[in-house]
Amino acid sequence: MTPSPAYGNAMALDERQLSELERVAKEQAALSRVATLVGAGATEDEIASAVSFEIGELFGAQSAAVVRW
Repeated sequence: MTPSPAYGNAMALDERQLSELERVAKEQAALSRVATLVGAGATEDEIASAVSFEIGELFGAQSAAVVRW
């Protein structure tokens, strides 16, 4: 028995919602790791490095940088 088209649409919606939840969870985990460094008294350079790393990971970049001026 094949699922009805309505069932297929509901499954796709659930997959999109799950994907969004996973993305938000990854962003929150990255934010938490950086906040933990800040709370532990990390130096500005350590924080900038961590922010750069986390952004690179979230975007799947080969490299990322934080520029201050």
